[in-house]
Amino acid sequence: MAKAKVGEITKEIGAVIEPHEALAVDVLALNGFDVRFLKPRNMYKTKTPDIAMVGLEWEIKSPTSSSKTTIRNIMLKGTKQSRYVIIDTIRTNLPDELIIRDLEKYATQHQSLKKLIMITKYRKIVVLKGKL
Repeated sequence: MAKAKVGEITKEIGAVIEPHEALAVDVLALNGFDVRFLKPRNMYKTKTPDIAMVGLEWEIKSPTSSSKTTIRNIMLKGTKQSRYVIIDTIRTNLPDELIIRDLEKYATQHQSLKKLIMITKYRKIVVLKGKL
């Protein structure tokens, strides 16, 4: 049986890698995606997406709160940085099923969001909007 391709992880000089971002990128690479960490852009009031993957710049969000508005708030922040968002649920106590429901609702209401991926607590990738 052939082994699945493992993606390559690289970083731009000056990129700042948060521990939760590294965990999410490991999952992406194990699923065959090549990922590059991006350095911050030095422009006034500009937020830089965290990574480049499949030719797009993605923002990674990993919520820690378990309140009812957690997902909406994290998506509002994420979509200010990129139209391509990855949500990693490993750090929140909210059930993945609830998060999926909230993310699907948000995705249908916000047309500016082009692609949305969720990494579950069990480290599975779920594509909620767009195609990879």
